[in-house]
Amino acid sequence: MMNRNNLIIKIRNVLDLNLYEAKVYLAVIAYAPIKRNDVFKRADIPQSRIYDIIVNLKNKGLINSFKKNKDEYYQALDPSHIAQILGISQYAGRAGYKGCMFSAEELYSYTK
Repeated sequence: MMNRNNLIIKIRNVLDLNLYEAKVYLAVIAYAPIKRNDVFKRADIPQSRIYDIIVNLKNKGLINSFKKNKDEYYQALDPSHIAQILGISQYAGRAGYKGCMFSAEELYSYTK
């Protein structure tokens, strides 16, 4: 399995995300469904930044949220959705862009 830092670099390059966005996206994939308070801890980012980062990722169509028992939870859209966002017409289990490749399996199998 690829190490966390290399995967974050690939996610940043493929999706044109900043470091915090990539870390949050990866944490949401790995631990979904996950509450906001848990996201910043798992992503290892400042708590004060989590709201803006989640809004950015939702606006980019990478994550969505739902409420359960008064708590808001986040989950990533299927990583294969990345291909659609990037306008890649042929997707055979791998998405590639800007010379970087990663698979849905790599994203789903990540655990910190």
